Amino acid sequence: MMVAMMTPSVLPALLIFRASAPVATSGTGSTFNFGAGYFVAWSAIGIGIGALRWVVGTELEAWYRPLGALALVLAGAYQLSRWKHACLDHCRTPTHFFLQHWRPGPAGALLMGIHHGWYCVGCCAGLMVALMTLGLMNLWWMGAIAVLVMAEKWAPNGDRLAAPAGFALMGLGVAVAFGVIPVGGPMQMEGM
Repeated sequence: MMVAMMTPSVLPALLIFRASAPVATSGTGSTFNFGAGYFVAWSAIGIGIGALRWVVGTELEAWYRPLGALALVLAGAYQLSRWKHACLDHCRTPTHFFLQHWRPGPAGALLMGIHHGWYCVGCCAGLMVALMTLGLMNLWWMGAIAVLVMAEKWAPNGDRLAAPAGFALMGLGVAVAFGVIPVGGPMQMEGM
């Protein structure tokens, strides 16, 4: 699911990587390695979320609403943070990232992909917390968050969307706290 959501956001970096790589290392293998490294970072997060869900199980069902509300408010606050904006700057300007962190060869491409992937994780952390709260398997929330991620990274002045999204997430948190928006756990299928 994360691969499907995050692939559109990594495409500009993949294209710039392929165009920027020296002729000797610009083959499909290095580009593939860069993309694979990016997904290693996201897979680590996915595995961590899955493990947490497995450990917690259903023991927190009574706490979904207050924890969900808190998670959404914190996700909204994160959207306003300096860390979010620093990571978003790296995601929006991959050329700058490559100039600072270039490593030669296929192994270097993999390491750069992992490094860039962690910036992307940092950029999207608040939105992913919101998605886990609102329902990982809910196609409407997945689509909305995927569109927001792409807009933040690709649109002219897309970095300006972080603040309104942050305030909207905080508003959603308040709505969840008062029961206006139901949450049924991180894997809910409602609303599809």
